[in-house]
Amino acid sequence: MRTRSLAVVLLLSATVLVGGKKKRLAVIDELVASHPTTPHDLPAAGDIQPMQWAPGQWSLYRRTDKKGRVSLERLSIVARDACGFQVESVQWMSSGTSGTRICYAEMPVAFTAHDAVDEAMDLVRVFTTWSDDGTPMTIDLRTPEGAMMRGMMRVIGHGMMTTMRIDVEQTRTTIEVPAGRFAGAISVSGRIVLGPIKMDVQGWAHPGVPINGSVKVEASDGSVNELLDFGLSGAVSAMPGAAD
Repeated sequence: MRTRSLAVVLLLSATVLVGGKKKRLAVIDELVASHPTTPHDLPAAGDIQPMQWAPGQWSLYRRTDKKGRVSLERLSIVARDACGFQVESVQWMSSGTSGTRICYAEMPVAFTAHDAVDEAMDLVRVFTTWSDDGTPMTIDLRTPEGAMMRGMMRVIGHGMMTTMRIDVEQTRTTIEVPAGRFAGAISVSGRIVLGPIKMDVQGWAHPGVPINGSVKVEASDGSVNELLDFGLSGAVSAMPGAAD
């Protein structure tokens, strides 16, 4: 989140604010226009298990919300070191850029949502977040203080899972997105309830897509998240001050 004080915000002119927003939107437009150069064409896979993680893998997604606003998210495995797999998520929005880096001891493999919470909490070692106007903040879950945070996150995760229903359909289908054509994609549907928010979700996944396999997600509020491009090598860190 941004940390500018109210006084500073009030001193900024409307021209400066609009100009900054236009600049951020121009960055998003440039990123969208540069992917993909050659659309992928993936055949149906006999094995629906997700691809094994490896350093260098990346996936780029375009999200269009219910108001038509476009943002981007890039998932990347930027390294595997003594801590484990370093997985980054960077989001470009009209309001600014933010990122998260999570160190996993190993790749999560749990199938059910309930088990996924426990497994993630067991495997996550270090958690770092940053925004475009701040320095990264890191929490090491291996410390005594981090262990308390881990317990809290586990409780919150289980609480969220109780409000979700996820169904994996047995049939497969071919789906096309900006990244290309994906045959034999697995269809997943669910319903999310978070307080007053109730939303039906339909998603498609393909094991040929790295990191999480997601190809497209549509929500009942009109928002869409779709794969723009991906690669099995070339991922680089966007975290400020990162050495890799």
